[in-house]
Amino acid sequence: MTTQRVTLAGCWVGLQGVDGGNAAANTAAIDLINILDTVEAPIVVLRRDFMIACFNKAAADVLGLLPSDVGRRSRDISALARLPRLE
Repeated sequence: MTTQRVTLAGCWVGLQGVDGGNAAANTAAIDLINILDTVEAPIVVLRRDFMIACFNKAAADVLGLLPSDVGRRSRDISALARLPRLE
């Protein structure tokens, strides 16, 4: 069984989906996304190089993030650039 990058539900990208049509695994990923989107606290996930990997709906609302911000450096987002010790 191999894994591949998949895009699920809006800006949650980079989650590992199971190759071969494993519906249960993909359903679990979608369930996780739905849970994270119901959390009222903004969640922004950064890669090791401080590029935005994904974020939940609360982060989009509070920080003004758009799906096109995925892959941008955190310092290029004004709300995140104000956090000098982030990097």
